[in-house]
Amino acid sequence: MKNKIITLLLLLTLLFSFTVHAGDVSDNNKRELLRYILINASNNSKHEIDSEELFLDTLMKIAGDSDEDYEQILKYFTQSIDEYGDYMSPEESFEMEADLTGQSGGIGSGVEMRNGKIYVVNVIPGSPSEKAGVQVGHAIVKANGVDLSGMSLNEALTYIRGEAGTEVVITFEDPFGKLYDMLLVRDVIEVASVNYSVAVDFPHIGYIEITNFSMTTGEELRQAITTLTEEGVTELILDLRDNGGGVLEGALQVAGIFLKEGQKILTVEPRDVKDKEVYKASGKMFDGEVVILVNEYTASASEVVVGALKDHKRATIIGETTFGKGTVQHLFPLPIYGGYFKFTTAEYLTPNDVSINKKGISPHLTVNNENYKLSVDEIPAFSFERVMRIGDTGEDIKNIKESLRILNYSVDDTNLYDQDTFNAIKTFQQKAQLYPYGVCDFTTQQHLKQALLNTVFYEDTQLEKAIEYLNE
Repeated sequence: MKNKIITLLLLLTLLFSFTVHAGDVSDNNKRELLRYILINASNNSKHEIDSEELFLDTLMKIAGDSDEDYEQILKYFTQSIDEYGDYMSPEESFEMEADLTGQSGGIGSGVEMRNGKIYVVNVIPGSPSEKAGVQVGHAIVKANGVDLSGMSLNEALTYIRGEAGTEVVITFEDPFGKLYDMLLVRDVIEVASVNYSVAVDFPHIGYIEITNFSMTTGEELRQAITTLTEEGVTELILDLRDNGGGVLEGALQVAGIFLKEGQKILTVEPRDVKDKEVYKASGKMFDGEVVILVNEYTASASEVVVGALKDHKRATIIGETTFGKGTVQHLFPLPIYGGYFKFTTAEYLTPNDVSINKKGISPHLTVNNENYKLSVDEIPAFSFERVMRIGDTGEDIKNIKESLRILNYSVDDTNLYDQDTFNAIKTFQQKAQLYPYGVCDFTTQQHLKQALLNTVFYEDTQLEKAIEYLNE
C-alpha cells in the first residue's frame, strides 16, 4: 500500500510538472534548473561527473555538423566570459587588423560597443560619414536592413564595411530612440588619427584633435607638434572628446610626448598583482602648457593619456567626466580554426594608482557645451521658386548649400548644384523619409528649412574655455 501511495504521488508530480511550460519559467529559474541537474548528477550518478566535459559535450551536440552553429557557440561562449569578451572569425580579424594599422574601408565612423549597442564615437574628417552628417552618440542598429543587435562589434562591421564605391543604408537611432536611415557610399578610409591647426586669432596656441589611437598615432602627433612649433606655437589644446580609444601602444606614445623620462604612465594589474606591469615615459618633446578637452565619450586609451597627464599635473583637463573604461583586453589567436578571441585580462591604474573603471576621470574645470536652436531670421533664405538639379546655378542654390553645411553635410560654398550637393540632398531625403532622388524639390526645401529650425545645435564653449584659460 505504501509503495502504491509513493507511486501515485510521483505520477501526480509528473502530471503537475507538465502544466508548466518553458515559456512560463524565468531565465534565472532556467539557469538554476541546469545548476540543479548538474549538482544532482554530480552527487548521485554512479559514474563520476566531469562538469567541464559535460558542458563541452552539450555545446558540441547543439552545434552538430553545422559550422554556422559552431561559430555562434564560439561567440556566445566568449561573450559570456565578461562584458568585453568576444570572438572574431578569420574574416572579422582582417577588419581588426585594418583598424590597428590605420587603414580601413567603410563609411568613416569610429564605433564602439556599449551595453549591446554600436555607438558612433567619432567621425573621420572627409569621410562618407562626415559628408552625410553622421552624428556622434547615435547608435547603428541596421546595415542594409540587417539587424545588428545580438552581433559582436566585429561581426557587425562586416555588414557596415564593404568594397569602395558600393552603397550601404545605415539605420541609426538617436538619443531619443528615433530611428532614421542614411545612404552612404563606402570608400577606402585612410585613418589619420591626428588633425591639427593653429587657433584662429591666437597664433601661440595649437589645436590638436586625436580621433582614435592606432599604431601610427604617436608618430602623427610628433609630426603635428613639430609643424606647429615651427609656426610659433608654444601652448597646446589636445582634444580627446569623442575618442573611444584604440591601441594601448598609441596611448603610451602620446602620453610619453608630454612626460619626463621615467615618469609613470600607467600600471596594468592582472588577477595576480605580482605580475603587474608598469609603463613609463621615455622622454618628452613638448614642454609648453597643455589643456586637454574631454567629454562622456572620452574612453579607454584616451583615459590613459588623460589620467597620466592629470596625475603628473602636466595638463589642465576641461570638459565633462570621461566614460570610465579602465580595463585591458587581450587577443588570443585560435589554433587550427583561425581568428581570435578576447576577454579582460587586467585593470589599469593611473600613475597615482587610481582605478577609473566605471567611474571616469573628473575634469579640473567642468564645462558643458551649450545647446541652442536657430530662429527663422538666422537661417538662410528659402525662395521656393524652383526645383533644383545638377548643373543649376543661382543664389538660391548657394543658400541651400549653406543650409546643408549647417546640418553637417560636406558641400562647398559655390552657387553650383554639383555632385556633392546631389549626394547630400539624396542623403537628407532618406533621413527625412522622402523619396531619395537627389533633386531639391519644394517638399525637400520645406523639410530642409524645418530641419534647420528643429535641430539642436551646440556652441563649443569647452574649446572657448580652453583658449580663454591659456590666455589668462
